[in-house]
Amino acid sequence: MKASAIDVTGYDAILYFAGVSRKADCERMEYSELYNATVTELETLVKKLDDRQICVYASTGSLYYNQSITTEADTIDVTRLQKYETAMAAREHVISSLGKRTIGLRMGTVIGQSKNVRPELLYNGLYYAAFPYRDWE
Repeated sequence: MKASAIDVTGYDAILYFAGVSRKADCERMEYSELYNATVTELETLVKKLDDRQICVYASTGSLYYNQSITTEADTIDVTRLQKYETAMAAREHVISSLGKRTIGLRMGTVIGQSKNVRPELLYNGLYYAAFPYRDWE
């Protein structure tokens, strides 16, 4: 569903975890399409919030890749990032500039037992090599 079609009236908090999140998909996309899906959709939604509402949205710990960052105040050098991270950095910048109540979660790769885990990620590949799939539903 497009953000423009979502009614946020009556909600205290909005949890937004949409957008393109697979790096491989991001690298295949035109940046304008990625930007629209990752930044513009969330921007449209956040602009609808009133002063009492808050939006918690997903960002990525990948913003720290190849960076010398030690605090949240440090500047991220977007020239060192791939499309996925560049779009997420833009997401954070645009959303924070709106002056609305938001929280961006810079999550890292999640590992563990799940039938839906991404086996192409190193951590998950090592986990599956050590503990072959067993009915983890």
